[in-house]
Amino acid sequence: PNTQVVTMPLDLAAELQRGLEEQRRAEAPNARAGCFPRAKKVGGRFVIDPQVFPDYVDLHSFTNFLQWRVGMCGKTAPIPSADALDKALPVVKPDPIILAQPNHDLVQATFLGHASILVQWQGWTVLADPLFSERCGPLSRFGPKRIRPCPIEVRDLPDVDVVVISHNHYDHLDYATVVALAASQPTALFCVPLGMKEWFEGCDIHTNVVEMDWGEEVTIDDTLAPLAAAPPSPAPDASGEPSSSPVSSPNSSCLPHILLRVCCWYQCHLFLLTTQYMFQYGRCYWRREG
Repeated sequence: PNTQVVTMPLDLAAELQRGLEEQRRAEAPNARAGCFPRAKKVGGRFVIDPQVFPDYVDLHSFTNFLQWRVGMCGKTAPIPSADALDKALPVVKPDPIILAQPNHDLVQATFLGHASILVQWQGWTVLADPLFSERCGPLSRFGPKRIRPCPIEVRDLPDVDVVVISHNHYDHLDYATVVALAASQPTALFCVPLGMKEWFEGCDIHTNVVEMDWGEEVTIDDTLAPLAAAPPSPAPDASGEPSSSPVSSPNSSCLPHILLRVCCWYQCHLFLLTTQYMFQYGRCYWRREG
């Protein structure tokens, strides 16, 4: 198989986005039976549909935040000393040669701290929830500080094909990191939740961003041509696993190329009130990429 690491065209995101939007418009009302529901908007903001999630409890008020803060007083663990951290959590700098030339017969995963991970396999390189800043917050000099430094800098990354963002908390979506990535990886494709493209445009990133809804998939061919959007992924059963295997693109069986499929999955996350999230609450959909 062709395992060459490729550079994707700047219009790829637009083509993929058009395919997803055409699929949404053409979708029959009952087409997603047994799949994740479509996003629902009320007053310009995404909401949790109580008919789909009857057990959902909204905890996004400032009162809930204060109750959480008061409840956490005196319960946070002390940060270990630098020597203790060096022994328990040593920072190992990845070999740049191994990053640049991974074994194509194996899956290579490089942990970069917190939720950031670089995964390479069969010629593809995917970066998840990158965070390279020393602090995460609305101000570069304030906010939670890293306990362990990032093992590499943005400039040390190999060519990245796709960057996946799970949600818009500061420790998963960092302005300085995204801007640096857009500058150093101009052809990397950002796969993000619905409503997040506006934030990227505010970072002066107007291309290479694809917004996805729950259950949606995009398939990228290593010949640089996006394939048709696949049918929605089935919802998980009681065990949390998909009720059946995702359906492949109808063209995938006849293409002798390595395909990359990005699947938009559901997101379960503890709520923490932050300035970014407080003002963006409901404007972006949350999900996990697969």
